[in-house]
Amino acid sequence: MTNAKLIKCLGTDDSVNSCDCCGRSELKATVAFETESGEVVYFGVVCAAKASGKSSALIRAEARVADDAKVSAARVAAEKEHAVRQEKWVAYLINATGGIFNGNVPDVFRMIQALGGYQKATQCFSK
Repeated sequence: MTNAKLIKCLGTDDSVNSCDCCGRSELKATVAFETESGEVVYFGVVCAAKASGKSSALIRAEARVADDAKVSAARVAAEKEHAVRQEKWVAYLINATGGIFNGNVPDVFRMIQALGGYQKATQCFSK
């Protein structure tokens, strides 16, 4: 059992199925915590509650909040990655076709048509 103070709940982890506190194994998931020394430990909910002085319900709620934050951060990162790829795609289409615009807005559909359709346009883009 660790005597380190639990500082921050990092969320659940279903890849770690044993408690670092009591050694119980075959848990469905554990809750990851950062300790005051920066170490990451994995506790079952009951041990986490005892070690932190909080209720099991509060530990579960904190883990859910941390899990939601991880999902949200991953979504934001994916959206940024998509935006960068989209920007490169439109730049490629403009470069390959000389640019076809509808007012000030690039007309992606017409540029793809000018390159012989989506399949041909994407083949050249991904090379």
